[in-house]
Amino acid sequence: MNSPKNATDYSALNDGLLLEQSIIEDEQQFDPREQLEVFWRRKWIIAAVTVLVTALGVAYTITRKPIYQATTKLALVTESKKSGTDADTILAAFEGMSNTRTTATQVEIIKSPDLLDEAFEKIPITKRQRGFGSETIPSWAYSIDAKPDSDIVNIQASAYSPRMASTLAQHIAETYLELDHETSVKAAKDAKAYVSREMANSKAQLKTAADKLAQYKKESGLVDAPTQVTAAAQAVTALENEMKASRTGLAAAQRSIGVLGSQLRRADANVPYSSTVQENPEFAQSRTRLNQLRADLNKTLEEYTETSPEATTLKNQISAEERNLQTISRSIVTSRSEQRNPLVDKLREEYAMSTAEEAVQSEKLAAAQKALDQRRQELMRYPEDLRDLAALEQSVDILQKTYNMLSERFYTLAIQENSTTPYARVIARARDPKFAAYPNKTQHVIAFFLVGILLGVAAALLAERLDNRLRDPYLVDRITGIASLTAVPETEPTDNLGEGRLLLGHVENNHAFLESFRLLRNNIAFSSPDRKMRIIAVTSPSKSEGKSTISVNLAIAMAMDGKKVLLVDCDLRRPTIHNWMGVGREVGLTTVVKGLCTLDEATKPTSYENLWCLPSGPLPPNPTEFLNSQHARLILE
Repeated sequence: MNSPKNATDYSALNDGLLLEQSIIEDEQQFDPREQLEVFWRRKWIIAAVTVLVTALGVAYTITRKPIYQATTKLALVTESKKSGTDADTILAAFEGMSNTRTTATQVEIIKSPDLLDEAFEKIPITKRQRGFGSETIPSWAYSIDAKPDSDIVNIQASAYSPRMASTLAQHIAETYLELDHETSVKAAKDAKAYVSREMANSKAQLKTAADKLAQYKKESGLVDAPTQVTAAAQAVTALENEMKASRTGLAAAQRSIGVLGSQLRRADANVPYSSTVQENPEFAQSRTRLNQLRADLNKTLEEYTETSPEATTLKNQISAEERNLQTISRSIVTSRSEQRNPLVDKLREEYAMSTAEEAVQSEKLAAAQKALDQRRQELMRYPEDLRDLAALEQSVDILQKTYNMLSERFYTLAIQENSTTPYARVIARARDPKFAAYPNKTQHVIAFFLVGILLGVAAALLAERLDNRLRDPYLVDRITGIASLTAVPETEPTDNLGEGRLLLGHVENNHAFLESFRLLRNNIAFSSPDRKMRIIAVTSPSKSEGKSTISVNLAIAMAMDGKKVLLVDCDLRRPTIHNWMGVGREVGLTTVVKGLCTLDEATKPTSYENLWCLPSGPLPPNPTEFLNSQHARLILE
């Protein structure tokens, strides 16, 4: 018997859970009109929170101590001032110092605690207390940043007085410039001292290298190596040419000795003393023909090449004529007388000279060969000597350039030490501000006002979330599973019945209030067409929810429909029906239940046709038990 009941209960519980989940899903769907209705319903909460937060903001703004801001602008030099190729030298370390002068680096230097403390301490302690409320620089008193893609640094100072704000900003800038100048001067001094030491070392190394070079030149004899090597090469060439000439002269002398010896062996000791000699006519004719052929050849070459048939023919004729000319005697003797042959004496003299020439050429050839061998050995030794000489000269050259560079840098650093140019300059000095930067009263009030609106909206949403009252008839239908019969509009009363009291008899026939109760009356009638309802109970979960208004006006609506209606006031705690109907409650339901009077005696007529009223009567001490009594049930039945 219990199982079916338990099953039914679980099923009802599940239905209730599904219904609640569906209701939650419906509530989660955003509807702008519903939200606006919520905000309008909670408008006083929103207004109260907004006013409260705005008032707190105004009070906070008024009580804040004004803060003034002043700004100093610096233009930095972030590129290196040095030129040349010093990055490749021993001074690269000092050159790197200026290469690290990025804007971000300088901003961090300005933000360093030591620099800020030094700048802050330049302000007298009494003024520090008045201007900043502290003997040490507070974090809110300064702001250092750089503009993007520029070398401009903004130094912003904040203080309780305009003068202290501008003074602090200017002190920070001046302290940075002083520190930067001191750093540059110190760097120049350190670099100068370093260069001075390097100069002494370089000078000593240069002297040692120069002495080694001079000693090597003395030992090797390479005083002027390029000139000496060139001269040696030229001497070898000259000796080779001299040897060629000597060989040629020796060969000529040897041929001359052979020819002269042969001529001496064939020559006669005596020769004709005198003779008459004339030119051979045949020789003259042959010579004339030869000259003519040569002239013809020159003219032919003007029109033809040397290998042409015409030129070749002429050349062959010239060669033949030359051979013929050699066979003809140039002159002929017509008369002759003999004497000692002078040609023999001349041949002997020439033979002796040729023999002497052969001896001289032989000696010259031997001497040239010896000198050539020496020169060649000298040239073979030069590459190694030149390599050593080049190494020594290169060492001396490097040391000399290093010394010259150090010497030049030394005097440059000496000048720089005494005339160091700043890497930054002030382009805008801080001025005393005319107006406080904080608090901005207008902005603060607007901000607090907006925050108040947001908090008010949040409070309204929270209140709406915590409010468990049902305001939507559709939602009531879904929760209870029972259809709504009507919706009674909220209207103001039109007579003197009392606050919140409105009766159908006191409104126009087309009034919405009247129409709502007519609809309620008809819906009640149509809700149960199979049986005739005799008793209708009107109740509510708690007090002051409109039970009396609904009961009285529903009774009037039904009476206006021609039905006889008895309005019974069963509220034995706070009865109000007698006030609505304008009757007393000396006798009523309680007196009838107790048997002190009859029902007819307790029933009171009203000013509405077909409507009677049974007031509550005197109130019992136990209303619930009184209504549940057997006699009360019998009377209601």
